[in-house]
Amino acid sequence: MNFRSYLLERFGISLPYFLELEEGSKKVIAYSGKKEGEKYGLIAAKKSDIGYKPTSNFLQLYGGLAIRNVISLTKKEALAYARGEDIRIGGNKRGFVVVMQGSSCLGCGLVKDGQLINQIPKVRRI
Repeated sequence: MNFRSYLLERFGISLPYFLELEEGSKKVIAYSGKKEGEKYGLIAAKKSDIGYKPTSNFLQLYGGLAIRNVISLTKKEALAYARGEDIRIGGNKRGFVVVMQGSSCLGCGLVKDGQLINQIPKVRRI
């Protein structure tokens, strides 16, 4: 399964037609064209043992399109998550999820055993 198919199946995200994806052995790069022969874009996902892990940068741009596997946090939970804390959520979801607070996408999270495991890079935590 390629990354575009994964996004549609896992999250219900249908990417804009102009967004191109280039899959390497460890990363997926998203870009919208070339400038002077060079591709400019961002890392959309990294490949892990459990599948694609969308980057928080990518989800902050396109995570608002998700209709499945979305975790909505309260303001208090979102602040704790932004600090790098894990959040107890219960339920039976598993795997990577889109983490939202209201209409704002915080990024990618990993749900395992009823726990939302923080995936925000340490340098981006507050």
